Amino acid sequence: METLTEWKTPVQERSRRRFDLILKAAGAELAEAGWHRFTMESVAERANGSIGSVYRYFPNKLSLIAALVDSQNEMLLPVFETPFDGDRPFEDAVSELIHNYGAAVRQVPGLLALGRAALVDHDAHELFRSALGPVRQWIAAALGHRLPKIDPARIENIAIILVIAIESLLLFSHQPYAPSREIILRETLLILRGYINELSQASP
Repeated sequence: METLTEWKTPVQERSRRRFDLILKAAGAELAEAGWHRFTMESVAERANGSIGSVYRYFPNKLSLIAALVDSQNEMLLPVFETPFDGDRPFEDAVSELIHNYGAAVRQVPGLLALGRAALVDHDAHELFRSALGPVRQWIAAALGHRLPKIDPARIENIAIILVIAIESLLLFSHQPYAPSREIILRETLLILRGYINELSQASP
C-alpha cells in the first residue's frame, strides 16, 4: 500500500497549477463516478489534459486518490482550530469538533464517496482512515494539554479509540439501518469521560 500511494509533487508554478487542476478533477470524478468507476483516463478527460499528464505525477489510481486525500486534509485544517482550554469540558470540545468535521467533510468532493467505498474495499478503507489522521493528532494534543502528567502513549491510545468512533460516525452515515449519529456520539463521549476520570485519578 505504501509504495502504491506515492506521488510526485511539482516545484514549478505552472506544473503546480496543472497538478492542482488534476486533483480538483479527481475529487469531482470520485464524487460522481464513485470508487470502482474512477479511472485515470476519466480524470484526464475531466481535467482537459492528456493521460500522460496525469501519469506524470501519479503512477496509479491509489496514488492519485492518496494525493487528493492529502490536499483535502489541508482544506479541513481550520476545523481543528476548535478552542480548548482547561475551563471548558473536554467532551464539549470533542463534540463540537465531530460536528464541524462531519459538516466540512460533506462539503469536500470525493471524501464521502471514499467513505462509502471504505465499507467494501480494503484500499479505500486505508485511504479513508488516513484522512482521519489530523483528528487523531488534535485529540492527542488536546488530551496531552489537559492531562500533562499522563504517559503520552496512553494519551495516543485514547485518541485512536476516539478516532475509531468518529470513523464509525462517518461510515455509518451511509447506512439506512445503522446506529444513529446521536447514539454513537453519546457512547463516544461516555467513553471519553470515563477515560479522563480514570486517568485523572491515576495521575500523581
